[in-house]
Amino acid sequence: MSRYLSVYFRLLVVSCRLYTVMVFIINKITQNVPFPVFLSGSNKFAVINKLYIFATANLSKEEIVMKKAMDKIFCAIIAFLVHLVYHPKAYYMDKQKQKNRLTEPTILVSNHINHLDGTIIGTIFRRDPIHHLAAKDRFENNKGMAWYLRHTGCIPIDRQNVDTKWVYQSVDILRNQKENICIYPEGRHGKNREILPFHSGITTIAAIAGVQIVMIYIDGPYNFFKRTRLIVSAPFRLDPPTEGMTADYIKAQTEKLHDRMIELQGELLKRISK
Repeated sequence: MSRYLSVYFRLLVVSCRLYTVMVFIINKITQNVPFPVFLSGSNKFAVINKLYIFATANLSKEEIVMKKAMDKIFCAIIAFLVHLVYHPKAYYMDKQKQKNRLTEPTILVSNHINHLDGTIIGTIFRRDPIHHLAAKDRFENNKGMAWYLRHTGCIPIDRQNVDTKWVYQSVDILRNQKENICIYPEGRHGKNREILPFHSGITTIAAIAGVQIVMIYIDGPYNFFKRTRLIVSAPFRLDPPTEGMTADYIKAQTEKLHDRMIELQGELLKRISK
């Protein structure tokens, strides 16, 4: 079943990209503007991808608006499929968040069950732009998944080498673009409701950007046509540093975030058992 869903996602991505490329080509032809044609690759999907990259790099303001509209349609279709298969139900610590809107730039922090986490969270906050942080190898090992991740605005993290680019990208999205990011500080998948130790990247981003944090605990694993439950915390911010952003401060705040996630897990399990 997961294989079929992966195929559906890929076809949706290709359809959206073909539409963007088609509109771009028609516009350029009517304007009598030359553009390169990528026909050297034998893989049709690669040709579409190259044309899409070129097209989106040369979009006018009107075409950018059209592309964003197509992205929203794409995300709406994904949200429908996810609701159909997993029936996600969200509980809220803050009743105001039941409107599923983020009123200011926010860092979403979630436990990590598997690669479907971002899709589930995206359906809950489907009205808000969210950039998920994902391992760089996910972009490199599977072309279909790479298309999906890039199309939904994911940020790659190089886990094999020292990499700070994703930190600056995340801060730019929060501060300048006024959008949201979602990070999985465990860094790998947890099993049997185990919450693994958090990496400190989340604390670094939150301290630099100075934005609010909303934590999400998802009760896994995912099963087809069985309801998935998750709980969303009230917004909060890191404690202000008294002696600057020292290593001790980063460590203490990271551990505090981990403790909050454990408390959130307990609250969800208590509500489920009622």
